Amino acid sequence: REFVEGLRMARRALELESDDALVLNAAAHAIGQLGREYEAAEEFNDRALALDPSFAVAWISSGWMKVWQAEGDEAIPRFARAMRLSPVDPYMFAMQAGVAGAHLVAGRVEEACLWAERALRSQPASGPSLRVAVASFALGGREEAARHALAMLRAADPGLRIGTLHQRTPWGPAALPYLVEGLRRAGLPE
Repeated sequence: REFVEGLRMARRALELESDDALVLNAAAHAIGQLGREYEAAEEFNDRALALDPSFAVAWISSGWMKVWQAEGDEAIPRFARAMRLSPVDPYMFAMQAGVAGAHLVAGRVEEACLWAERALRSQPASGPSLRVAVASFALGGREEAARHALAMLRAADPGLRIGTLHQRTPWGPAALPYLVEGLRRAGLPE
């Protein structure tokens, strides 16, 4: 119900103000994250970036949308641009976790682990960071780090299961198997 309402509100915001980069980005992120309508979300986010090419948050959203579609090599330059635009951003952890996710879906597990470690140092309680970290560590053979991160993830989201992961994360069908395999290997219950 909340997802439906969030999508309705995002679309309404676009009806009221479609030439504001902040509105376009927020609506795009909601449409991608809640509705998994990645193509439409990317179009709105691209419009936000056309209006304001220095909008770091829009570059972060753009990167995550690519991760959710398993387009890791396209995501990394977007996160890199956001980091250059806002090097002391309070959402640096989201950029770092995004780069970790991008490397994960591109099959570069060791790089994913390194970026996941950075994200957790920046913000150890972030759900997206923890999910990417657990999966990366488990797939990278870092069992102790995977167990520790999984304990933190389970404390933050006790109801999370492999079977509910698709409801709790916007990762699409091409990307979700990477997360599932790593979380399963780490010991997240079915």
